[in-house]
Amino acid sequence: MKRVGVMAWLLVFLGVVIAFRAEGSPTVRAGRDNVLVGPKEEIRDDFYGAGSSVVVQGKITGDLMAAGKDITSKGEIGGDMLAAGQDIKIGGKVGGNVRAAAQTLELEGAVGKAVTAFASQMMVRPEATVGSNLLFAGRTLEMAGKVEGNLRAAGEKVVISGPIKGNLEVSAQSLELLPGAEVGGKLKYRGPNPPSISPEAVVRGEQDIVLEEREPRYGLGEALRDWLKVMVLTALLSLLASPFLMAVEGEWVQRFWTVLGAGALWTVFLPLIIFICLLLGITQILGWLFLGLYLLFLWGAVLLFKPLLGAWIGRKMFPRWEGHWGTSLLATLLGTTLVWLLSLVPFLNAIIFLVGLLMVVGSWLLLLGRYLLSWPRASQI
Repeated sequence: MKRVGVMAWLLVFLGVVIAFRAEGSPTVRAGRDNVLVGPKEEIRDDFYGAGSSVVVQGKITGDLMAAGKDITSKGEIGGDMLAAGQDIKIGGKVGGNVRAAAQTLELEGAVGKAVTAFASQMMVRPEATVGSNLLFAGRTLEMAGKVEGNLRAAGEKVVISGPIKGNLEVSAQSLELLPGAEVGGKLKYRGPNPPSISPEAVVRGEQDIVLEEREPRYGLGEALRDWLKVMVLTALLSLLASPFLMAVEGEWVQRFWTVLGAGALWTVFLPLIIFICLLLGITQILGWLFLGLYLLFLWGAVLLFKPLLGAWIGRKMFPRWEGHWGTSLLATLLGTTLVWLLSLVPFLNAIIFLVGLLMVVGSWLLLLGRYLLSWPRASQI
């Protein structure tokens, strides 16, 4: 589950990255193995690096944008740092902002401005400093360094043992203020468990602590309302878009594994492709276009995967009911109800969601590709 959560944050982060500028001629280094900026090397420009390992030991006067499994910065970066990887370690100096997404993120150096981090686990060491605000979203945050601005964190566990000049806002399962923790502003906490505040910790502002349940109960009424929404959407698709349903079902029957592969390529790997295109200097407009198409496909697939799966299963379960709109609609509704019932089981829900999402996105991509290849001839769909 940890890797799935981090992958989700990576997808969000890499989608946001394409909004950054790609003007000029930055220094680009990419490879399957290691990308290194040596300790005596100075790059008087932006630097884009992608590889299994990206290590910066020298000086970069502009921005650093890095993607890889392991990313280490021990040198000096004059501008911003944007990084996505499995393990990221920032031990040098960053003059601007830091935006990072990783499974494990470790901050040991000095950041001149703000830090935005998405990570399963983040450690801010005692020698680390953040010149402005620190924003964290993930699982665990251990903050022992110094934050000159506000600290906002959302996760499971937050542990503070260093000074925060501004406000501390936390939404988590647990919050601990250890000896050495100092909050210069207000403390705002939302979570199911009371915060643990050491007598040696200092909070100079007001304390706003609210204990609340994180996940409300999913009762029978909510389940029936969700079922009714799915049924209405399925009926509308069956009555108003029957050719579309038949076309999607045809793709699933004839090219099942191709559909899954296309869906996985779009859902998982397209953000990486967008990121690489940005490294190669693709313009901002094209990046926004790719991001819009990516989000549009995902939104539509999340909305329609249950009705589409239900229609497919219903036709498989009741093949003799085809031929008349009434019996065909009933088979589709029964198939969708079966999908909805199976989705109530937590483990099966995750499998149905993943498979349904990939199949819907993949079938749409194949249908769209076939339509574009046949254009401007009349479509058969």
